[in-house]
Amino acid sequence: KITSDFLFNPQSWTFQSDVPHLWSQYTISLPQFLDYMVIAQGELPYYLNDRKDREGNYMVAITKEVYGGTMSTERVDITCAVADFRWAMKDIPALKEEAYTSTTDNYVAKLEFQLAGFLPPFTERKVMTTWADMTKDLMRSSIFGGQLANTELWLPSILKPVMEGSTSQTHMAQKIYDHVRNNFTCIGHSQLFADEPLPKIADKKRGGVAEINLLLTAMFRAAGLEADPVILSTRDNGFVSDEYPVFRPFNYVICRVKADGKEWLVDASRANLGFGKLHYKLYNGNARVVNEAATVIPLTSDQLQEKRQTTIFIYKETAGKWTGNVKKTYGFYASGDLREKLASEGKQGLLKDLNAEYNDNELKIDSVVVDSLTKLDAPLTVNYVVKNENEGADIIYFNPVLGIKYTKNPFISADRQYPVELPYRINELYTLNMEIPDGYVVDEMPKPIKLSFNTNTIFDYAISQAAGRLTLNYKLDLGTTVFFPSEYDALREFFGKVVARLNEQVVFKKKK
Repeated sequence: KITSDFLFNPQSWTFQSDVPHLWSQYTISLPQFLDYMVIAQGELPYYLNDRKDREGNYMVAITKEVYGGTMSTERVDITCAVADFRWAMKDIPALKEEAYTSTTDNYVAKLEFQLAGFLPPFTERKVMTTWADMTKDLMRSSIFGGQLANTELWLPSILKPVMEGSTSQTHMAQKIYDHVRNNFTCIGHSQLFADEPLPKIADKKRGGVAEINLLLTAMFRAAGLEADPVILSTRDNGFVSDEYPVFRPFNYVICRVKADGKEWLVDASRANLGFGKLHYKLYNGNARVVNEAATVIPLTSDQLQEKRQTTIFIYKETAGKWTGNVKKTYGFYASGDLREKLASEGKQGLLKDLNAEYNDNELKIDSVVVDSLTKLDAPLTVNYVVKNENEGADIIYFNPVLGIKYTKNPFISADRQYPVELPYRINELYTLNMEIPDGYVVDEMPKPIKLSFNTNTIFDYAISQAAGRLTLNYKLDLGTTVFFPSEYDALREFFGKVVARLNEQVVFKKKK
C-alpha cells in the first residue's frame, strides 16, 4: 500500500513477469480534482475490472496569485467524489525474453498513469497538452534547450580551428562532427537532460549522450548551420506512444543538421559511426525534433539493411589437402563491432573469432588482411587464407558453407506471445568455387532448394558439380524486420529448413 505525494506519475503496476502468476491485483483511489490518463498495455484479459464511486475527504493546499505576483497558499478541507478502481488478472502466463526482441517491456501486461490536468478547486489547467507544447518546454529548459544559448561567449575559440579548410556546408558539418566524435568520450548512452553546462563538457571532453549531442548542435549553429536536437527512445528502453506528449519515455538525444539542402541525422557519441549514420538501437519508432513544430522523424528497423557477402575459392593440393582464399565483406553494423574489437584486441582478436566461426581443428587460418579500417562510412572487407593440411581419408565429409553462421534454429520456443523484431533487414550472399581433390569423386551432396516465407523473405541454395569443380551459391534475404505471433510457426519452420540445409555436407569418396 502506497500513499504518494508524487501526483504526476502514480505507481505503475506490472501484472506479468518471467514467471507465472496465480493472481495479481492493483487498486487505486483517485479524487475528482485530479484528471488522470490510464494507460493499459498487453493482450491479456482482466479477470476483474471494477470502478466504484464514493465520497472522500482531502486536505488540499491551493496556491494562488493575490496581487502583483504575490502568492498565497490556502489549506482547504474538501469533500469530493472519489473513484476506487480495481484491476486483477488470474493464472497469468510467464513472459520470457526470446531471441530477436527489443524489450519485453513493450508487451508485458501493465498499467501506467499520467496526470492530464487539474480540476477545481485547483486552478483548472491541462498538464498533458500537445507535442509542440512539450518541445517548447524542452527548448526553454535550462538543462536542455537553454544550454544552446549564449554560446558566442565560449564556442568561437573552439570552433575556429575545426572549421579551417571547409569547402562546403556539408564538408564543414562533417569536420565538426568528426571533431566531436573523435575527441569526446561518452560516459552514458541513456540521458535526456544535461547534468552539467556545455562549457564544462567542452573542457572535460566527456559527458553523457545528451550533453555530447547538445554540444554538437551548439557547434553546428555557431558555424551558421541549421541544427536542432532530436529526442527518441532506444530499442531496449521501449516504444514511445504517439498519444501521450511527455518527457518520461525518451532517453536519448541526437542531432538533425541541414547542409547544402540536405538533412542529416548524426550521433557523435559513438566512436565508429560515420557521418549521417545511426546505431540500429535508435531505430525504435518515431523520434521528435525539438523545434516549434515537434517534427516527427520515423525511425524503423525496416529502413536498415545489413549486407554480408562471402566469396571463397578453394584450390586442390596433393592427397586431399586444399587451400582457400576467402573474401568476407561485413555489414555496416558488424563492421563497427569489428573495428571496436580490432582497436581493443588487435588482429589476434579477429583471428580468434574466425577460428571460432570455423570450429574445425583441421583448418588453419592465416594471412589476414583488413581493408577500409579507417573509412567509417564503408564496410570492412577481410581477406584471409584457410588451409586443410590433413591428408584425405577414403571418405571426406565437407561442409561447403565454411564459417557457418547458423548452427541451430534461433527460434527455439514452440510458441511466441509477442512479435519477432530483427534489428535490421538482412541480405546475405555466399559463393564457393572449389576444385574437387584429385583422386576423389562427389558421392553425395545436398540438393538445391528455394524457400520463401513471404514475398520479402527468401532462401535460395544452389549447388552443382561440373568439370571437376563444386559450386555453391546461396542467398538469404530477410526483407522485413517484424514478424507477428500469427506468423511465428511459419517463420520457425522456415529457419529450421534454412539451418538444416546450411549444415548438410558433401561427401567425397576416393576413386577405386
